[in-house]
Amino acid sequence: MMYYIEFLILTFSLVAAKNNVCPSHLDYFTITFNSKCWYDPDVDATIPEIINNYGFKSESYNVTTLDGYIIEIFRIPSKLNEISNKTKTPLILFHGMARDARSWLILGEDSPAIYYAKKGYDVWLANRRGTEYSSHIKYSRNDKEFWNFSFHEMGTMDVPTIIEKVADVSKQPGNIIYIGHSMGTTASFVYCSLNITHCAKNLKTIISLAPVANFNHMKIPMCHTMSYFTNELEVQQFLNNFCQLNCFFFSLF
Repeated sequence: MMYYIEFLILTFSLVAAKNNVCPSHLDYFTITFNSKCWYDPDVDATIPEIINNYGFKSESYNVTTLDGYIIEIFRIPSKLNEISNKTKTPLILFHGMARDARSWLILGEDSPAIYYAKKGYDVWLANRRGTEYSSHIKYSRNDKEFWNFSFHEMGTMDVPTIIEKVADVSKQPGNIIYIGHSMGTTASFVYCSLNITHCAKNLKTIISLAPVANFNHMKIPMCHTMSYFTNELEVQQFLNNFCQLNCFFFSLF
């Protein structure tokens, strides 16, 4: 009951307020008159709108994996007023667990996607199966079969399919830079370990931010215990819930 009341209060506050961003969860309860809160136009904007707001063109592409997932990815090819045939190095940004392509745009002008676009890269924002930017040719999001995947399928299916699209559009196979964060790095490790020829043919460099390969050597007892799980889907679901709970808890302080 308490959670329901808190939800109603939070919902009412968000609807009534012009502000839409606060530094902590508790601040949202007083968002209407809280001086710590502010309005951010990016919050309700789509990915293309956010990209355009910072002066860049945006493109979107749908790719279909071998096992039927349709994934939407985004491209930042150039500035809005830029007229140039200059060849740019393609750069893929692949997000981590419980995130999507928006995670590379949440810092506004200082976001990695905007930063690399300013530096002259052909920036591609990847998504994976399971995000709001994915669907399936056969299953709906309410079907358990839709969710029967792990980072293994991301690495063997999603990553190569996305890379092939980037290589085809940019006409630069072998010159693609891949930057992954957290589970985005895990997917790249799976990809290049099991599809060595494809990886060597298309990628120039892999940059891993907060890389995750296994849990065997982690000092935290709970995380070490997870290394013995045999069902990867159970591990992913557990980590997702655990991380969200931790984020909420620490945001209160």
